[in-house]
Amino acid sequence: METLGEIVDRYLSEVEQQYSQNLRLQFLVSHEFFSWNPQTIPIKAQLGGTAPLGSTYPTVMRWRERTLGLPRTRHQEWAQRAESILKCASACPALSCGWIAEDLDPNNLKDLLKAVGTKHHVVAFDFSPSPIKTGPNPLMQAIFEGIPVILWPCVNPTDRAEIRRVLDVCTGKHSLTDLMEKMKEFYETEQGKWKVTLFWDNPQEKPEKWEYVDL
Repeated sequence: METLGEIVDRYLSEVEQQYSQNLRLQFLVSHEFFSWNPQTIPIKAQLGGTAPLGSTYPTVMRWRERTLGLPRTRHQEWAQRAESILKCASACPALSCGWIAEDLDPNNLKDLLKAVGTKHHVVAFDFSPSPIKTGPNPLMQAIFEGIPVILWPCVNPTDRAEIRRVLDVCTGKHSLTDLMEKMKEFYETEQGKWKVTLFWDNPQEKPEKWEYVDL
């Protein structure tokens, strides 16, 4: 039986031959699996061995149900808020990152999320948030608020200051158009440590054709 990496590699090879190697990959994922990280899928490296998918092509996660416009996903609110945030972010030469700590007060979290678009453009977690946590859930709160670009580690960092420093290099000194490329560089060097997910959910990006394949 093929591994997930082998399946992705096979489909990538077909696409590369038929279309282009200038690809950006989107994984539509249900929220129960947000602790899984598509950027770490191992694929064949050009010079032998394997490399993380995220270091080869820009790779992002999206919320499957909302992208499909399913009920109870607040997809209409997301479409409006995300578009506004992305427009503000695109106009800025350098992104501002709003950090969410594990002990952040719920009221401060609410204020931080409201400020995304005017004060911040990207939201990042310095801890591994649970997508299925009962009670207050800061990850799902940020997603429900329509924040389009979010970073979170799937492995809890032992040094919260270190992950902030490294990810600030990817976000704080670069434009929105640079972020994808900077994250590719990140996955080449630091990804194995924290398995950071890049969530990029742009409502304007709608695949022309939906095709589901039983893997």
